[in-house]
Amino acid sequence: MRRFLSLYIAVGVALVILAVFFGSPGLDQKDLALYRQASEMKGEDFWPGLDITDYPVAIRSGNREYVIRNGKVASRKPALPVLAATAYRVEGQVNVFLPAKKEMESLGNIMEGMMSGGETLVLKGFSMSSEEVPDERYMAFLYHETLHGYQIQNYEGPLFQQIPKDYDERSMLELITEIDKNEKLRNLYLAENKALYKAVTSQQDTMDKEDSEDTKDMIEKYLALREARNKELSKHFEKDEIQRILWLEAYYEKVEGTARYVEAKVLMALGEKALYNQYIESLKNYSDGKEKYYQSGMGISFILDELQEEWKTSVFNQPETMHEILKETMGKE
Repeated sequence: MRRFLSLYIAVGVALVILAVFFGSPGLDQKDLALYRQASEMKGEDFWPGLDITDYPVAIRSGNREYVIRNGKVASRKPALPVLAATAYRVEGQVNVFLPAKKEMESLGNIMEGMMSGGETLVLKGFSMSSEEVPDERYMAFLYHETLHGYQIQNYEGPLFQQIPKDYDERSMLELITEIDKNEKLRNLYLAENKALYKAVTSQQDTMDKEDSEDTKDMIEKYLALREARNKELSKHFEKDEIQRILWLEAYYEKVEGTARYVEAKVLMALGEKALYNQYIESLKNYSDGKEKYYQSGMGISFILDELQEEWKTSVFNQPETMHEILKETMGKE
């Protein structure tokens, strides 16, 4: 856990101090009620084999964690040095971590991502803008992190042990920042995103065979734009840098994009069409940093839902990227 501590300890200490100052003692009954409501939903409807009750859920409030396990709540000292939304092994057992709802709303900035084997893999800071978190979105976040628990529990080898030996997230993210600063690349990503958005929304609106053919064309346009963008990368980055960019993209799309997809599915199941639409609408925008890959991974997930009914049963166990899976499903080399 050294890398985690060295990279995030300063931010972590500040957040913990704030959490202790503003946090209230004991697990809020609202948080417990939301957990129970979420656990009563059928996780299988969002991902095969997904069940919140399979994992201890640690809700952080102030300087304590309240672990819900087998219907009971126990208090413990926080297992992580930062306020985080993630999944991580504690004494050999995968735990799901989530800040209390009030912590999210009052602090507005927490760590989120995936950790495995003592290393921080895709941890990032994200802001809630100090706004109220709707109950339904809090439950969606819980399912997002539970999918990470499922990934670690069942696919830790295929997903996390193939990380490059020279993996350094900070240097990789510096490359993504260079993309964000490049107007031509931004425009190519934006065109690609808009095509992905049209492919997803046209699928969801498809009513007949003719519409289905139009959807196929949109998916092919998206794939072509993505290939054009990848070619443009070679004009701005060295070969080894491109390999790192594409590895990071593939990793986030598969690990985080699928979790974002689950969030959206939960919101739809809860009848929150407006919140769900926010997720879909985000596909057509350009997002800085890693967020762009969360969105594209989510979009590809929705497309695969319509093209390949069983794709979720094998996606985490196969080496192909989400992009490659989509291409293969479309009969592309």
